[in-house]
Amino acid sequence: MEDYEKFARRHLSQLAKSEEGERRRPSPAPSLIRVHGRAILPPLV
Repeated sequence: MEDYEKFARRHLSQLAKSEEGERRRPSPAPSLIRVHGRAILPPLV
């Protein structure tokens, strides 16, 4: 069985990588509200 500390470090690094990738993607509209993937309140420009 894997040591808990190793497990936690590995998963924490995976989460950090996925979060970093999300930050790089520009948001189409910062104030866009989505429900089930559909825009329900587009921002006023």
